[in-house]
Amino acid sequence: MAPLSLAFALPLSAALFLLTGCPQKQATSDAALPGPSPTGTLTAAQATQTAVAAALTATAEAGLKAAADAAIAQAEKDIEAARKAKCPYLVPDLYKEAVGLLASARAAYKKPDFNLAREQALAASAKALEALKMAKLAGAGGYHVVKKGHNLWKIAKRRLKDPFLWPLLHEANSDLIQNPHKIEIGWKLVVPKKWTDEEAQAAREKAYAEPKR
Repeated sequence: MAPLSLAFALPLSAALFLLTGCPQKQATSDAALPGPSPTGTLTAAQATQTAVAAALTATAEAGLKAAADAAIAQAEKDIEAARKAKCPYLVPDLYKEAVGLLASARAAYKKPDFNLAREQALAASAKALEALKMAKLAGAGGYHVVKKGHNLWKIAKRRLKDPFLWPLLHEANSDLIQNPHKIEIGWKLVVPKKWTDEEAQAAREKAYAEPKR
């Protein structure tokens, strides 16, 4: 057994070993203080990044939803305006297309696919506005759907009561007709309702100058 004076000179754990012959745990005062956990710090950072990403995603999703809501609401207004303008009777094909696109927009919204819903709703609005434009033309001077065997000469004879006024048809549809002697089946041509004597004279002179085709 070690002398008592030697035991007091040694650290507490060593002295106990010498006195008792078995190792002892260090006192709490000798233990190292716990430091920051690298794993814990990394997890916290990842949690923060995940929260930020989730917030950004939610914000973007909310923006897409709001845009889809606005586009669908506008499409509904445009289609209602087209309905009141008698588009279902005057231009049924265009009106049906607009209604179909709106239905597709609503279906995409329910998925939810807000981006597709917005695109479909915008297309529905565009189609409804096109229907309104054509309906107004039909109510004013009308429009003519090109059938097999039609040409501007025949259409002018039927709709303008003078085949030599076909240049008026060409001018009214210059955005569609590049060659007045070549029109396509299915085209919807605007039929002018009014024209001046000077316009009629100029049209006839142009028609006389060109051979009938």
